[in-house]
Parts: sequence; structure tokens; C-alpha cells
Amino acid sequence: MTARQPRSVLSNMRWSVLGTVFNIAIALVMTPLLISRLGVDQWGLLLLVWSFTGVLGLANFGLGEATMRFVAHYHADDDLTGINRVLGATLTFYVVVCTVISCFVWVAAPVVAQWVKTPETGYEQVEALLRLAAVLFSASTIAGAFHAITMALRRYDISNGIVMIFGTVRSGGLLLLVLIGLGVLHLVVWEVFVAVASLVVHLLVARWLLPGIRWLPTISLTGMREIFGYSFFSFMTQIFVIIYRESGKLILANRLGTASVAYLGTPDSIANRLHMTVVNAIETLVPRFAASRDEEIAKQLLIASTWSGFACVVVLYVPFAVLMPDFLRLWISPEFARESSDVGRLIALGLIGSVAFAPIATLLRGMGKPGFVTAVMAAAGLVVLVGSVLLIPSYGVVGVGLAYFLATLAWLVGLCACWIYLYGSASWLELCRYAGLPLAIACCLGFAQAGLRHWLPEPGWIEFLLLGAAFSGAGAVVVVTIDLLLGDMSPARLILTRVIGQDRLAVLRERGLGRLL
Repeated sequence: MTARQPRSVLSNMRWSVLGTVFNIAIALVMTPLLISRLGVDQWGLLLLVWSFTGVLGLANFGLGEATMRFVAHYHADDDLTGINRVLGATLTFYVVVCTVISCFVWVAAPVVAQWVKTPETGYEQVEALLRLAAVLFSASTIAGAFHAITMALRRYDISNGIVMIFGTVRSGGLLLLVLIGLGVLHLVVWEVFVAVASLVVHLLVARWLLPGIRWLPTISLTGMREIFGYSFFSFMTQIFVIIYRESGKLILANRLGTASVAYLGTPDSIANRLHMTVVNAIETLVPRFAASRDEEIAKQLLIASTWSGFACVVVLYVPFAVLMPDFLRLWISPEFARESSDVGRLIALGLIGSVAFAPIATLLRGMGKPGFVTAVMAAAGLVVLVGSVLLIPSYGVVGVGLAYFLATLAWLVGLCACWIYLYGSASWLELCRYAGLPLAIACCLGFAQAGLRHWLPEPGWIEFLLLGAAFSGAGAVVVVTIDLLLGDMSPARLILTRVIGQDRLAVLRERGLGRLL
């Protein structure tokens, strides 16, 4: 059995970051063009279709993550039979559930369409879009089973390469369609075509990476028990992820119309893409944790990734939140920025808690203990849902941003509780050292940067980029310097050593960290 040379953790992280940054670049170019060509209402309708597709994603019951976890586990033991058993069971379930969901949406589309306020769009178009969303969901879901193989074998260079290629094709097609004057319906038809092509490519790549794997559904009761035993919590987590990510948009669509979805969804989209740059890099550790048999190495890797997540908060999230109004003014328009900059700031700050919890969530999932992750995700999702329902009537779009910001508390409490569960109450000092201190630095720098920006005139693009670079650079210098001065097991020193390829620290070798990456 071969995996065509699995890549190292750092290599996978680099490819994951590259893929997400590439998607951010595409979004930065495409969003203003789509808004100007489609109009705010139609752009909001397109965002709503994507949200609906995300909601349908619940029907995969979390089997994608379960598949990746078990494939990584069985591959570490050179067990091709176990891999085929898990993959065949996943494909069987996916084919059945996609068929059922597509038939249901086809019939229920007229009823669901009446729920959306569409002042300038007929309900017939909304019905057609919902049905196409079901097809898009089906193709993407089945492709996800084969995509999980590539990630489980730690070939993020290939998986992200495929995503980048199809992202380019998808975006190029969307741009061409809007330039020739076609509407949202034609855009979604193009996305369906791209999703089907992506499914074929993922299948071929999976079989190339791991010759001998089956590509057709097979019924295996043992395989079903394995994936569902793990995926129950993964599925529940996914439900709350959808609630966390999409409930605000859906409530706004019903209460205020599609334009409000645009004002929320546009800053949310770019903030979440920035967020996924960090989280996707962290989640490349799932197969590593699943295959690991050394608890001490896993703990040291958790410490490094937790500190790195908070360092990214200092370097990326805080400056982005401070400069959000300037970014939206330059990127879209001053009018659009007035409607969406406040909610954009709150969303960016609300994501801080999510990235803080991501490393320990990745460890728990890799260890086969996803129940803790589900509990924390449930708390965050319910805060957003209940907060949106209560706050939208008084604060409109900003009410959803406030709900996101309040959910930060759930993430931080979850981090503390899971850390103590894994390492005991004596580990409080470690948690404060590697998580609490960088968070305090982020708060101080955020107030300082906001105060400085208040006294500066409105920047153009060049001044905006220079100011953002200055804020990010200053944050990086502060958080890295403080970490290096504190010594002990310094994540900054470890990461810098690995990046420059020089192992100068004998103490790290003595702790076995040479095997860590």
C-alpha cells in the first residue's frame, strides 16, 4: 500500500494556507464585480443559496471527518481492508442520503421559497435555485468522501492544488457569465457543472494516491458501525456549526430581506476566509493526531498550535477588525461600508474565540473524543441563534454581529474546560502562558491601534496597506519577543527553528521535539 510520500506537518500547513489565501484573493476580486453587476438584492440571494447549500450539508452526518480519521488510523497500520470498509460504507450512505435530500427539496422548494422576502425576484426563480442547490450539495458531498482520502494521507499539496484549480475555473466562469449579463440562476448552474467535474477529479486522484481502494458504494455493517460511532458527535457538531454560521443570514432573510443578507454576508465571507486560513492550517493536524501514539509529543504540538493561533489573533484578526470600515469603503463603496462595517468588526472579533479553541478541538477529534468539541460548538451555535433572534429586532444586521461576539465566551470557556480535562488543574499556568498572555496582548494592541486609527485621516489603498502592515508587523514583534523572553518551551523559538531549518536548541531535542514535525 502506498500514499505517494505523505508530506510533513509544516508542508501541509503551508499548502493549506496557500489554498485559503488563494480563495481570499479570488473573493477580493470577484465580490465587488458581482455586487455591481447583480445588485445588492440579487447578490444577497446568491449568498442565501450558498447558505442553503451549507444547511443541506448537515445531511452528510459528519461522515467526512469520520472517514478522514479512520483512513488515517488504518493507513498508519497499513490496513487497506479497513480503509475500503470505511470508504465503502461512507459512499453507500452518501448516495442514499443525497438521493433522498434531492427528491425532498424538489418537492418542498415552492414552500421554502415563500419564506424568503424577495421584493424584486419572483418565487419561481427562488424555487429553481433551491433545486439546483440540492444538486450542488449532492456532487460536493460525494466528492468530499474522496477528498477525505487525500487529506488523511497528508497530501494537502494535492488536495489544495485541486481546490485552487477548480476555484479558478469556477470564478472565471462566474465572472464571464455576469459580464455577458446573465443572472443568479445561470451562475448556480455553472457551479453545479464545476462541482460534478471536481467529483470526478477527486475520485481519480484518490485512486492514484492509494491504488486498491474501492470507488463504488459497498454495504458493510462493521464499516457503518465504525463511521457512525464516531460521526454521531461529528454530525452534531456540524449541526451547530451550521447554526453558528448560517442562522443569522436565514433569520435576516425572513425578517429584513435579501439586502440585509448582503450587508452581513459580505464582511462575514471575507472575515471567515481569513479565519479559515488559520483554522485549516491547524486542522491539517487531525490525521497526525489520529496516527500518533505518543501523548507527550501530542501535547507539545498542541501547545505550539495554541500559541500560534493566538499569535495569529494579534497579527491578523485585531488589525483586520480595526481597519474593517476602511477596507469595506475601499473594496465595495462608502455607502456599503456604512451599512456593514460595524457588523464586520464584530464578526472579526467574534472569530477570535473560534481560532483559540481550534487546536484543542483538533487534538480531541484526532484522539477519537469529539464529544467535547460537540458540546462547545453547541454552546457557541445556540448563543448565535438565540442572540440573533433577540437582537435583530432592535439592532438589525448589527444584532447578528453582537451575537457572534457574545459566542466568543463559549469558545474560551470550552478551551479552558477541555485543557483542564486533558492535563489536570495543575496545567493552569501553561494555559495562561500559551493562551491567556497572547490574548491579553491582543486586547492591549487592539485598543492602541483603534486609538491611533481614530486620529488618522481616511486612507487610500496604499495608505491602508501600509497601515495594515504596520499594525500586523508591530503585533508580530510584540508577541514573538515576549514569548522568546519568557523562555521555557517557547513555541516561537520552536517554529522559527523549524522554518529556517536549523536545530540549535538542544533542550528541544532532549524533550523529543525533533520528532514533533
